[in-house]
Amino acid sequence: MVTRGTPAAGRHRAQTRSGRRPLFLLTGLTAGVAAAMLLGAPVLGEPGDPGSRQDLDVASGGRAPQQGTGPGAGGAVEAPAMTVLPGRTLEREPAPEVAVPESASGTFAVAGVRGPTTSRPAAEGARLTSYRVEVEGGLPFDADEVAAEVERILSDERGWITRGHLLVREDGPADLRILLAAPTTVDRLCAPLLTRGRLSCRNGANVVLNAWRWHHGAETYGDDLTGYREYLVNHETGHALGYGHLGCPEPGAPAPVMVQQTKTLLGCAPNPWPADER
Repeated sequence: MVTRGTPAAGRHRAQTRSGRRPLFLLTGLTAGVAAAMLLGAPVLGEPGDPGSRQDLDVASGGRAPQQGTGPGAGGAVEAPAMTVLPGRTLEREPAPEVAVPESASGTFAVAGVRGPTTSRPAAEGARLTSYRVEVEGGLPFDADEVAAEVERILSDERGWITRGHLLVREDGPADLRILLAAPTTVDRLCAPLLTRGRLSCRNGANVVLNAWRWHHGAETYGDDLTGYREYLVNHETGHALGYGHLGCPEPGAPAPVMVQQTKTLLGCAPNPWPADER
């Protein structure tokens, strides 16, 4: 006879076994994970584990396996996972420095001019000189951008207009060709002048600007690349307008633009403008 409220012996043993099984499984799983961590084995979900979603399938071209396409998954497709290698960060790499080749194509592209170029009124009594800007193919500089900077410099009120010269840019026949060229091409165009791959020159109707200097500037101007380019354009164009080299009038004074400021300041301060010299 079984007393009411007292469980049968067989039922009591079954419940006892069932109640202890989750504890045994949890204890075993915990011990297994701990042992794997101590031995350096991959744990599920870590990079390197074949079962981890972070691993990419090399055979499938680096695509992560699609999940959720089986029965009962609702047809959802999971986006490919991204793998982040240990020790790597997601910072943007610095942009590479612009490299100026020692040699380029030897051919030049003429920068275009928008709008009328010959109707610009000349200053009273000024001598009109036309020029066009050309950039050698294979250089990392856009011809239109270079031309815009050259035109800004030669049109500045501190420039050669103060000496009675009005310079107007064209994209066809012109009095001067202002050429931005690779060092090897500069040496060829400037011969017999010795530019040695690092200097610029004026040779006849050609104003030849060294692309290496255009990018790096000169020690005399430090980090002021804009100021150096202003000097370079004004100095070499000054030769084409008939001006020769000058010395420093007194220590600390603004250097005349016709001082060879790429090489030395002769004790003067750097100065790219004809109007600012004494």
